[in-house]
Amino acid sequence: MRRRVLLALGAVVIPTTFAFACSLDLDESLIDRKDSGPVNDVVVPEGSTVTESGVVENPSAAACTSDNDCVTPDNKCLTPRCDLARRACVFEVCRSAACTTGKCDEAARTCSAPVSYKRRAGTFSLAQPFLCANCLVAAYPWVFAGTQGGVLAYNVSDPTLTAPPAVPIVGLGFVPNRMVRSGNRIWFAGATTGQAAGPGRFPLAYIEVPSDPFTGVIRATTVLVETKGAPVTPRLFARESRSILLTGPAPGFASAVVEPTVTEPASLTLNTFALPEGTDVYASSGTRLVAMTNGPGTVQVNLVSNAGAGTVTVEKLIPLDIGAASDARRLGFGWATSVDGSVFWAGATNVPVEPEGARTGQVKAYFLTADGKGAIPDAPKGVVVEEYPELSGLGPDADAIRFPIFLDNDTVMIATSAKEDVTKVAVNVVKRGDPPTVVADRRVVLDTGITTVVAASASDGIGYLGTNEKVDRDAASPDTGRVYVIAPECTP
Repeated sequence: MRRRVLLALGAVVIPTTFAFACSLDLDESLIDRKDSGPVNDVVVPEGSTVTESGVVENPSAAACTSDNDCVTPDNKCLTPRCDLARRACVFEVCRSAACTTGKCDEAARTCSAPVSYKRRAGTFSLAQPFLCANCLVAAYPWVFAGTQGGVLAYNVSDPTLTAPPAVPIVGLGFVPNRMVRSGNRIWFAGATTGQAAGPGRFPLAYIEVPSDPFTGVIRATTVLVETKGAPVTPRLFARESRSILLTGPAPGFASAVVEPTVTEPASLTLNTFALPEGTDVYASSGTRLVAMTNGPGTVQVNLVSNAGAGTVTVEKLIPLDIGAASDARRLGFGWATSVDGSVFWAGATNVPVEPEGARTGQVKAYFLTADGKGAIPDAPKGVVVEEYPELSGLGPDADAIRFPIFLDNDTVMIATSAKEDVTKVAVNVVKRGDPPTVVADRRVVLDTGITTVVAASASDGIGYLGTNEKVDRDAASPDTGRVYVIAPECTP
């Protein structure tokens, strides 16, 4: 049902109560306050609000299923569309064509003349280094970075900015060390505390990604979660419908599903399951977990169903060919999961060197599932992403790959050591197929080493690569977080 109302757009403010206070010393009563905009006749779906920018925001998990569900605002800077993967309306800012951007005059609600940007769209630095592995989440027009000082939110609707606008997050009362996006929700978890006999406790928070790219504040909801039994530090895996799956380490893999409706006090019972020795969980696919068994000359993967939610079933092991000279217990590898549940794996494999040695010879990649319900084929076909010459300088089992990320359900951006100079990073694009292919004219080389890469994310066809680098490229200088913005479809 929709209702037609007259709204003074600058005056729509929704009060919210949070379990945790934020330590930003902000007067929350003033954060959203700006001069009221014009009064407009707006069709507003039930349960929605209208921001001062004219954006109609619907908090429902099923906010949109087509572009027709997204209300066109009285703002010439904004073009609405439905992001089907996130099930949320997204408002593109001054984008008249691909690989172009413009400046929005927020008062006049009009765009400047468009300017084009290149494949290396931009780079910006963070105030502090990244705190944890893969603590970077993109959801257009936002990038969320988990740093040593907390989570920073940046508006990257203009990918060329060297200092994109930062927006304060209110209600996130701890420094997260794990984060993941599920649908249009971003989840954060903090350190676990508790005695050996239990229970364990850790803070858990979430943000519904705001549609309005001009919002003045992003609000989080935080709860304290208690887990029965010995404390564990669970990993966060995206699940369907904005939910997540918490999974502890081997051998018990204590797991629980967290639904979007979680409220405080939150108490979870962690269910355990068994996997073969040498197996760990690395990714998710729909409601399933993806596990890998490491061994000499082979990688074996399988899917785990109902973890944390019922009787666990483990599908048969599927081998991936990594060559007899490789030992999966030591090689560098990376996983990626798309919002639709497609799974991608890549690893740096060895080639033999006479008389009895080996060196890292290539990075090989596989698409394993087509979506969150499909099976892994019995004999997946791989593709060589980057191949290293004999004198590359890479020894055996090199750490030559970091954090592949899906650009869409059929396309992955992957960072590896560059074949022409292994002290630099090559960013390639791999396309699903039978077999998969590396898109030849999309490659980018970055002047940083692969070991500086600590995170990656993507949204709206643009990839974001997070690094911790020395401020002055000097060993004595402090680290800083840096984000490389890469638009593979644009010209070099």
